[in-house]
Amino acid sequence: MLKAGDTFHRYRIDGKLGEGGMGLVYRAYDPLLHREIALKIVRAEIARTPSGQLTEAAIRLMREGRAVASLNHPNAIGIFDVGEIDGTPYIAMELATGRLLSTFIGDKRVTVRQRLAWLSQIAHGLDAAHKQGLVHRDVKPENMMVCDTGEVKILDFGVVKRIAGPVVDPAEAPHSEPLQTRVGVVMGTPLYMAPEQALGEPIDGRSDQFSWATVAYELLSSGVHPTTSNNPRKLPIAFALLSGEPRPLAEVAPDLPPGVDAVVMRALSKLPAERFATMEAIFVELDAILEALGEPPSSSSDAHSSVTTVRPWSSASSASPNSSESSKSPESAEFSGSSEPESEEEEALDEPAPEEPGPRSGWPGSARPWLLAFAALVLLAAGLVGYRFMLK
Repeated sequence: MLKAGDTFHRYRIDGKLGEGGMGLVYRAYDPLLHREIALKIVRAEIARTPSGQLTEAAIRLMREGRAVASLNHPNAIGIFDVGEIDGTPYIAMELATGRLLSTFIGDKRVTVRQRLAWLSQIAHGLDAAHKQGLVHRDVKPENMMVCDTGEVKILDFGVVKRIAGPVVDPAEAPHSEPLQTRVGVVMGTPLYMAPEQALGEPIDGRSDQFSWATVAYELLSSGVHPTTSNNPRKLPIAFALLSGEPRPLAEVAPDLPPGVDAVVMRALSKLPAERFATMEAIFVELDAILEALGEPPSSSSDAHSSVTTVRPWSSASSASPNSSESSKSPESAEFSGSSEPESEEEEALDEPAPEEPGPRSGWPGSARPWLLAFAALVLLAAGLVGYRFMLK
């Protein structure tokens, strides 16, 4: 383990920010470019096989870091350097300060206009990633930071998937390049997954769009989740996601500006073909709504105080059904770039959905309830068998 004053490559270590099963994260200083950075270093026992070869995890980490490094956008965390020193893979990334978006859910001090401005920024960042052929796959409030500068940054591209060419028309880009998860491996956080993602089906930028809409629904309704809030029978998350229908956002948050409900609910459509074609179409709609409301706020400094960001490197893996991410203090903020490969937030899809406050309706309908319910059952059974096999 490195300590303050040590050097790694050209970087001076100023202290440890976090650690986990995959590696450690340090606050560091780059003397060449004269800036502070966050430095992720893979643990030696994880990085190499007994024969001295790079493990699949280490190789994927560097691939993903290089993929995200091509994304230069103010609403995405920056990757400055990816490499390997003395057999140890590392990623040098932007060190940001601010608060997680999740800490603002339910905060009455934040205006609707400000929330819409944040959602527009997230849509801009995701659109930029999609145009680079990158699908985030883990869009959620804990992976978004409201920085002290007023910008919102998308964090943690640890389970990013590269799809050949811009993610505009999925029919034009059906093949994946080397940055690809094994077929049938479900990546992401179940409460924010698109239905096709939960089923292990092919995904594209519209899958991130569904996750974005879930975040938007929560943020604009002061914490009401579109899936769990309309699940009176307390079905497992997978069943609730695939067979349930969310209440219209306009019912949950009736004071929203005209047009907001239509944008969010369309993006929450179960079928990708019924969503917007791109995230650009979403931020165009939101920006028009914001323009009608007046100039959006340029800074969020009045809504929060500065907190140095840190995300301990989670030790979860694709074989682990649970994650400890939800146990973090709500006041902690985070930084992240590329997280551990094939592992971030892979929670059990058969975990019962948590209760949500607010009125509940009867059994929700669906465009294809029996097909989706059967597919969910098959997915849950396969996951359980695979998990028990890996425990042997």
